[in-house]
Amino acid sequence: MYVFDQGLLNMRSKSHMMIHFLLILNADLMNSLCNENLVLYQVVI
Repeated sequence: MYVFDQGLLNMRSKSHMMIHFLLILNADLMNSLCNENLVLYQVVI
């Protein structure tokens, strides 16, 4: 039973890390998009 719980815990932490990684990646993507848009916006003005 303990081994099963440990495996479940590992899976949960792995998926948590994956979600965290995706959120960071998404934030970086949004930042770069915003920065590019700002640059384009400044160029237009």
